[in-house]
Amino acid sequence: MRRQLTRFALVILAASIARSWASLEGSVNSPSETVEELWIMASAGELLTPEGWQNVSGLFTEPLPLPKSVILVVSNHWGPAGRPEVSGHDTVVSVGCWEWGTIDAALRFTPAPKTTAIKEGRGYHLVFAPTHFRELKNGKLVQGGATGYPARWQISDPLDMPFTTVNTAIRYVLEKRDKTTDPAVKQNADNTLAALMKLH
Repeated sequence: MRRQLTRFALVILAASIARSWASLEGSVNSPSETVEELWIMASAGELLTPEGWQNVSGLFTEPLPLPKSVILVVSNHWGPAGRPEVSGHDTVVSVGCWEWGTIDAALRFTPAPKTTAIKEGRGYHLVFAPTHFRELKNGKLVQGGATGYPARWQISDPLDMPFTTVNTAIRYVLEKRDKTTDPAVKQNADNTLAALMKLH
């Protein structure tokens, strides 16, 4: 009788664990949702602040290096994140957008090279892997050991520079222009705003 009760208890425990794991798996973002999360954060301007850069680092397999002082400006209308082609624990997701140019630390806008392409976009390689502990040490984001389960879809290609949409770039340049006392930077900002307004 005791043996039967023990078996019964083990069956219930196994079923409970299976349900918990299934619940966790169902809550994991899909590859497309992970990429869309990155783009939503970028559109909101979160990649333009140290805190936002730290937060977005959690979507990647490795901590992001400190960002360059150059910002990529993309079209206000982007996406949606394409249907991923999953092969085991790897996949690629593409997002449709136009890359209009870059803004440097002196608020100068450099237009992107002209293209005859009908459509542009950015592709992201993702892997399904365990998440990692991340923490700040001496002002730098470092990665600790794997937390194990649950794994999640993470972008494996490093982000080379912050990016945001035209509308958010306009707000960013306006704020920076108002804070600077350098007349050259103010003039750069005015020229950049004039260029961005044509893309608005």
